Amino acid sequence: MDRYLNKNKISTIEGLEWCEQLEELYVSDQDINEEMTFDLGSLAVISKTLRVLECDNNNIKNPGNLAYLSIFSKFFSDL
Repeated sequence: MDRYLNKNKISTIEGLEWCEQLEELYVSDQDINEEMTFDLGSLAVISKTLRVLECDNNNIKNPGNLAYLSIFSKFFSDL
């Protein structure tokens, strides 16, 4: 399962607890002024299957929560 959510107004990645099959998540270029953040519960669920995360151009200053995601084949960010 893939999710292409580029160029929206998403400031927090959350509500993915039901996405146990998510393999690719594209959330680049959000139209937000604040830093994009990641919900720990969602990260815990998708960490088992997520292979690609594209989250560049989102003012991410503290990528610490992304440590939950350990099985990447592709990671794109402006960190």
